[in-house]
Amino acid sequence: MKVLVLSSFGFAISTALTAFAGPVTQGGLESAGLEWRSENGIQNKYPGKCDPKTNQCHYDAQNGKKGICKCSFRKIRQNDGNYQRWIETGKPTSFGASHGTMLGSLAITIAMAMETTTHGAGPTSSRYYPASRARPASQCGLDIARTPDGTLWNDLPYLAPDMTELWLDACGEMSRTQRLNASTFLAKLASTRVANDQLCQIALTLCRLTFETEDHLGNTNGPDEEDKRRTMSELSIAELLPSVCAWFREAGHNLTFLSELSWNDCTNTEIGRLGYTFEQSGFGHRCGGRFSPWRWLYWLKQLHLIADEAAKADEPSLVEAAKETIEFMLNRAKDRQSTIIEIFKTASDPIKNDEHLHRLH
Repeated sequence: MKVLVLSSFGFAISTALTAFAGPVTQGGLESAGLEWRSENGIQNKYPGKCDPKTNQCHYDAQNGKKGICKCSFRKIRQNDGNYQRWIETGKPTSFGASHGTMLGSLAITIAMAMETTTHGAGPTSSRYYPASRARPASQCGLDIARTPDGTLWNDLPYLAPDMTELWLDACGEMSRTQRLNASTFLAKLASTRVANDQLCQIALTLCRLTFETEDHLGNTNGPDEEDKRRTMSELSIAELLPSVCAWFREAGHNLTFLSELSWNDCTNTEIGRLGYTFEQSGFGHRCGGRFSPWRWLYWLKQLHLIADEAAKADEPSLVEAAKETIEFMLNRAKDRQSTIIEIFKTASDPIKNDEHLHRLH
């Protein structure tokens, strides 16, 4: 069974647990709205709804998401019964419901600047593989994540679907800064290949919205504020591109590797679906809804077009973000001696002679 070591992992988990931690007393203010229950002789506290027949309690996702959107650590903590159980018993949760802690963790990273030393300053590492290279997924059971102080969790069945659902639900409402913070954290976590690469499906949805739709460029002059009425589909390229750049900076090797494999292990088919402009392009008829070399090539082409449009619109920060992402993509592909380059060289003339892809020759 593989073992991950998350060292100085920005926000990721030691910071998250520290933010959640604190004295917990039965009947105190922190226990408001929570239910104490006896389990194997130990008093445990649970939020949300409890099923008297099965004696199972569930994370209150609605209130948890409210806390996430408001960056309310107290609300997040109150809704994370699994973390409370871990604090009070000193043992990891045994009923496979660590998703409450994961949701709370993402909430904290939204509020934490990506540049801070507690947000990924140290390298994300694994015990057997360097962080800069994609490594084989586990073939034997669930992942075990460790910190220098010991095991943090050993049940991650909800990590990818919960993080993806939260991203799809909350991405539109976030401010640009919050969106970038969350993307940076998720990309760093995905770079370890935890959860068998399924976290990378978030990048797939992000790239589809940014590169495969008829979205307008937008600008960077608007207010950097949350908007509860804004949906993810309403975001402009200017609001999405910094997050795309973060993914290719932190997990570019993984995204290139998955594109080489035409990876399609998404939690549902809607996540990997193709965008309209990609389907109508000369690239679109070559693949289905998944990562693929053709989507990777199309994204690279679109980045050049975005950089040109941003330059005409006098948006230097967008030009820089587009060019930076281009360099990340090209460098990762060349470092890996990616098969994407070989596929490009054997493509039809319209693709092979595209001026925006000439650096792949």
